[in-house]
Amino acid sequence: SSDLMHLKISTDYAVRIVLYLAKKRQLVQSKELSEQLHIPQGYVLKVASILKEAQILEAVTGIDGGFRLVKHPRDIPIYDVIRAMETTMQIIRCLEKDCYCSRDAGSFCQVRHFYEKIQSYLDHMLLSTSIQELLEME
Repeated sequence: SSDLMHLKISTDYAVRIVLYLAKKRQLVQSKELSEQLHIPQGYVLKVASILKEAQILEAVTGIDGGFRLVKHPRDIPIYDVIRAMETTMQIIRCLEKDCYCSRDAGSFCQVRHFYEKIQSYLDHMLLSTSIQELLEME
């Protein structure tokens, strides 16, 4: 894994699946998600099960089953979707809890302070932008 946060392809899939479900506002089958979003069906199911665990979507089983959002799109920050998929939300290693620094500069490093600014701006944007707002941007 690289130092800088780099969103995984599955995270992009997750965002697109959630957006699609937000647009539809009804049960959507994995086959439809796969076809409409050009995501392999296996991936759809894998990502959906992670999003289900994160309580972002629910799965309804049976012949007319499918997926739908648990909450209103305005109550789902984009942060929650990304957080469910990524192992870290920090843009660089030195911002992790253990504050690891390759040159032992730690808290008095100007570069780290700059990274902290970027991180806090990014977190704020992701936390304050809902799926609903993302839908309205389209």
